[in-house]
Amino acid sequence: MDVEKTLHAIAESQRRAELRANRADERADRADKRIDKIDKKLQATANLLNKGIQLFLDNRKDTNYKLHALIDAQMQTEAAMKKTDEAMKKTDEKFNRLLEILGRKTSNGHK
Repeated sequence: MDVEKTLHAIAESQRRAELRANRADERADRADKRIDKIDKKLQATANLLNKGIQLFLDNRKDTNYKLHALIDAQMQTEAAMKKTDEAMKKTDEKFNRLLEILGRKTSNGHK
């Protein structure tokens, strides 16, 4: 009888061990599914991040191009203004000389 009880106890212990192993397998399967979902979400997030970075870089290139064009236009405007200022200075000098000449000849040769 002791042998029967021992065999029965061993069989019962084996059954409980198999149940625990099955539950552990089920938990591991659920964990694997959760990990797969998280992995897919991380991959989607990484893709969105990469697209965002690329969009940022493209916009930055476009902004840099426009900024350099604006700087070039400003430099050309400043150069043109400098030429205009020089021309106006010469015109002012000529006008002042004309006024001096006209100021001297107020009587048109008559006193």
